[in-house]
Amino acid sequence: LLDNYNVPYFHKFLGQRKSWLLLIQLNLILFIIFLGYSDPVNNLETTAIFALLVSFFSASQDIVVDAYRIEILDDDSQGAGAAMTQFGYRIGGLMAGAGSLYLTLYFDWEQVFLIVSTIIFFLMILIIFVIPSKNNHTSSNRNLISPFKEFVFRNSFYITEKIFNNVLDIQSGFNFKIFSSFYANEYNPLISSFHVQNSKKIGNFPIVDFFINAKIRQTRLFFVFEHINSSLSGNKFFQTPSMPYRDSNFRFGLTWNLFN
Repeated sequence: LLDNYNVPYFHKFLGQRKSWLLLIQLNLILFIIFLGYSDPVNNLETTAIFALLVSFFSASQDIVVDAYRIEILDDDSQGAGAAMTQFGYRIGGLMAGAGSLYLTLYFDWEQVFLIVSTIIFFLMILIIFVIPSKNNHTSSNRNLISPFKEFVFRNSFYITEKIFNNVLDIQSGFNFKIFSSFYANEYNPLISSFHVQNSKKIGNFPIVDFFINAKIRQTRLFFVFEHINSSLSGNKFFQTPSMPYRDSNFRFGLTWNLFN
């Protein structure tokens, strides 16, 4: 979402990353103040909602900061940039955690949350108006859809049951996965080596496995029918541009733990 949608008006002046960072940190400041002035004794639900929103915008801030760091640094500086990000994360955790507890010796909790929000506000001004940015961001639908596609289409669906007076544990179901098309490295069997190629894509075909697992005390059995849909894929499944992926096959095994 942060890659594919622009913040109106601010995007033109601050760019993709900084505009989102400004919006997220403004919300973060606002809900930290609300959290500080909430009353968990008399209205626990409201406090929980504000705490959830603070966590949500904090996590979103981490995503934008990481993307921003990757864009403004060259390849040689990425390691140092990641280290500094972690250093800032630790310092921020100490300030917001131990620092807030120390401030409660002199201020009320409402004032402590207000102080934390003020610190975030000045840091936000520093990031937005001092640190330079590179407007080389490109968005595409693939950035939005592909992660969900990879998550949804790599799953197992199964049922688990106990039978024979709860002596036998049995599990049966399907593994389903699909790979997006990409330029895979080509393999040369003569020299046993891979090389980069950009002429042929592979992938974008589903793989379905059927499995049965059983357990009786210390004994485990498994049966797997791999790639049972191979005959329906039109024989267009490859693991390298010139080497086909394995056809449907059957595997089974036994594990038996012996005890004295």
